[in-house]
Amino acid sequence: MAKEVNELVQRINSWYVGEDCVQIMIPYKNAITVLDRNGIVYHHKEGSECFINNYITDERRKQFPYHTIPTHYVKFAFYGMYHCANQLFEFEQPYIRINDGHLIESYVVKDKNEALSIDKVMPIYKRTSFKTRKELEKLFEKPSGENESLYYLYLNGTMPTNNEFNISTEKEIFDYVKGQLAKNVDDFRDYVKCAPESDAVGRYLRKNDFFLDFVEHNVSTLDLNEYKLNLQLNDGATILLAKTNGVDISLQGVDVYFIAPDYYKVDTYDIPVTKYTLEQLKYLTPKIEKAKEPRITLKANPGITKEDIRREKQLILQRRKEGKSFNIN
Repeated sequence: MAKEVNELVQRINSWYVGEDCVQIMIPYKNAITVLDRNGIVYHHKEGSECFINNYITDERRKQFPYHTIPTHYVKFAFYGMYHCANQLFEFEQPYIRINDGHLIESYVVKDKNEALSIDKVMPIYKRTSFKTRKELEKLFEKPSGENESLYYLYLNGTMPTNNEFNISTEKEIFDYVKGQLAKNVDDFRDYVKCAPESDAVGRYLRKNDFFLDFVEHNVSTLDLNEYKLNLQLNDGATILLAKTNGVDISLQGVDVYFIAPDYYKVDTYDIPVTKYTLEQLKYLTPKIEKAKEPRITLKANPGITKEDIRREKQLILQRRKEGKSFNIN
């Protein structure tokens, strides 16, 4: 597998270049979500029933080699098995890939009968604010405008069931904290039973056994309104808010901390989307790499035959001979 870089510019061969889009294979380990200005174009997670793949219903795919093999597996040394999926990327439109803890923006510009593509790790800018419960809920509110959509996503490439996300109520937060405190007491009691005589903490708690009795007795009646908790919600997972409106796409990360009733700390991660020109891509890096041809092995892909691969390679040879991009007749 290639060494990880923050920015990669590649030249796409003409046989993967159409009039308004290119075909690119994207790799991922476990889960991925790909978005464009209209919404989610690809989503997959191992074992999940939710699967979105606009490629397989897009007639433009038929002009490209390997369109009959929309997905396959590739095994990388030291990294294991990866998924690879064909996707169509329209020219001069940003695409965002969220997978395996990475945020990647992809952008493609046509260059005669070829194309240049850039894959870039997206920059992140953090800011902190404090909000009321009402202000917090408004932050996660779905838009009501025509063609506007909001998607809740996670950094590993997954998304909540049915694209629904709810912030825990303050009662649920308090119940959780009290439950955790009760569990802490039980854990300490188990620890005391198992701790050797030489253990300082176990020896101290055995000598002061009234301490755990006192804590356990008071947990149920504890008034948490009097405390500032700084408790991170959503199990500590950053939620990504991806907004699309048919014209633009925006991405923002959010971490929420419950401090006190009607008082929340919100860490916001602004993630700007960039648009490029052909000249920028040509001179952005001293080295433009040639996009590699897929290497599909029968061992890793038992559902694919030698004839399938031979047919697609023959189509590449045909297009190379023509020396130009092609269209659906």
